[in-house]
Amino acid sequence: MQRLPRPVLPNPPTSRPWSAATCAGCARGAACRSSGSPSALEVTFSALISARTQSGAMVLRSADAKILTSKDRTFTSRALFPFDEPRRVEFYELRLAAGSVEEADSHPPGTSENLVVTAGSLEIDVAGDTHRLEAGDSILFEADTPHAYRNPGRVETVMYLVMTYAEEIG
Repeated sequence: MQRLPRPVLPNPPTSRPWSAATCAGCARGAACRSSGSPSALEVTFSALISARTQSGAMVLRSADAKILTSKDRTFTSRALFPFDEPRRVEFYELRLAAGSVEEADSHPPGTSENLVVTAGSLEIDVAGDTHRLEAGDSILFEADTPHAYRNPGRVETVMYLVMTYAEEIG
C-alpha cells in the first residue's frame, strides 16, 4: 500500500474545529476520511500544527518557568501551562508579599477567575465588594471588571488561579 503525502492547507484556520470546508481544500482528505466526519475529530487545526512534539504528559520544570514580577517586586505570577498553544484556560501560581496590594485591570468580557489561597490570607476587591480568604478558601468571580488582591497578613500569600476566557487566546 502506497503512503499518501500529507496535505498542506494555505493559511490554515486557527482556534476552530475542522469543518467540511477546510477538508474540501484537501485533495486526499486523509484525516477526515479516517473518521467519516471532520467534526468527529474534535481537534482544532491549530492543535494539530502546534509546536508541541510530544503526546501524553508534558512536564513544565520550575527552573524553566515564565515568571512575571511587579515593579516593586511584591507580586509574582508563574504560568503553569505551555504558552505555545491556543487556549481558553490558564493556570497560575501567584505570590503576594505581606502588606502588599496588586491591582488588576479588567479582562476581556466573559473572563472568570477561580482562585484558591494555599498559604496566608487575602482580601480581594471585586465589583465594589471585598472578600476575605484564608488558606484553603476559594473564590470564583467574573474578572471583566477591575479587581485588586491585598495581603493583610504578615506572611506571604500563595494562591493558585485558574483563568477561563470566553474566547480562545494565544
